[in-house]
Amino acid sequence: MEQVIKYALTQLHPRKLLIAMPLYGYDKVVPTNATHALSVLAAQNQAILISAPIQFDATTKSPWYRYWKGTEEHIVWYEDIRSYIEKYKLIDVYELVGTTFWQISLPAPQNWAYVNRNIAVVKQ
Repeated sequence: MEQVIKYALTQLHPRKLLIAMPLYGYDKVVPTNATHALSVLAAQNQAILISAPIQFDATTKSPWYRYWKGTEEHIVWYEDIRSYIEKYKLIDVYELVGTTFWQISLPAPQNWAYVNRNIAVVKQ
């Protein structure tokens, strides 16, 4: 996300730029790349249910895990509180207007708890 922000700032002023927080994840079948979208809560719950070790990618600053369904390998990328905090920091670092959310109807309780405790919401 930071690379996209840096590029966007070469095209417009930071006070005109919002970032979008994804409230969903993707379950991808390897090697076909067929994907299934799911809420961040469903992604996290699935990892817990199947005892998949959750990894945290230092480059993308996002969690992911791998599991097998029969002979199909699946890789799931999603957001959690760690990745949301990293994205909120980018708003401050680059002095952006703020954020919006993709798929706001999906459950993302960690995000909303963080927003309620740490973010001043300003409607314009």
